[in-house]
Amino acid sequence: MIPSNQVVILRESELDCDLTTAIQRVREAEGTARSRILIVGPDDEGRPRPESDVLPIPQLPMSVGQVARSGGLRAMEVVGQELSATVRSLDTLVDELSRALDEVDEVALEGPRARLQSKTRVVRDVMAWIRATTDDLGRRVEGVTQGFRRVDLVDLCQEVHAQVESFFPGLRVNVAAVEGPVPCWGRATDLAEVLFLAMVLTAHRIRARGSVNVQFEEAGDRAIVRLLGLGEPAPVSAPRESRRLRDLVVGVHGGRIRPDSMGPFGTGLVLELPVEPRVDDSSAD
Repeated sequence: MIPSNQVVILRESELDCDLTTAIQRVREAEGTARSRILIVGPDDEGRPRPESDVLPIPQLPMSVGQVARSGGLRAMEVVGQELSATVRSLDTLVDELSRALDEVDEVALEGPRARLQSKTRVVRDVMAWIRATTDDLGRRVEGVTQGFRRVDLVDLCQEVHAQVESFFPGLRVNVAAVEGPVPCWGRATDLAEVLFLAMVLTAHRIRARGSVNVQFEEAGDRAIVRLLGLGEPAPVSAPRESRRLRDLVVGVHGGRIRPDSMGPFGTGLVLELPVEPRVDDSSAD
């Protein structure tokens, strides 16, 4: 284990225990509880790199994934709040019906009868609302179970960009200020990895020296993330990371990814991600 700039590097080839135990030891060790963990596997240590790919490609630190997963808990809290609201509405309805039924014993029955008819209509309306709400909650719970929910890309980016800068000291990541959240529909852990990989690949294309500018834009049913690396462009061979990025953006989320360029001044990527669930997405909100 080699502490380096608040990053603990675990080299699998040097461990005297399984990886899970090693991570737990890091978390329990004095002064490392809040450190980020970089896992270096045999493939990372042994595979030859072409001359154009001499910079290391770090793995997504655990802390980013943990932050993203906590979003699922927040979504479950929202579901619980809506269920509580449903219960309160039902309690109110029961009280109103009880008062109306008490009036049936009065001598003059016309008034209570009219009120009961009115309450019956209320019952029908409330039951229709309950059915619609229950269906909606079912879809929400299914979405949370599968990990799909609405995610704020700005929040994820703020966490991820600090991780990228810690790996590349000569690089500055500038995240454009925006008013309010930039929502996206997807799995938070996957989206954190998308932003991480996109920043790392962009950094490699300017030799990790210079700056990566990140901008957000909303265009109809798409959230746009533009990453532009300003520096000396360099050819990069990182097929595994590029393939993983494309799989997450296109395959998992139904988005798009395309290159961007400023000629000799810089190079980058444009990510297009859905704001709403796909029609065929069983986790639709």
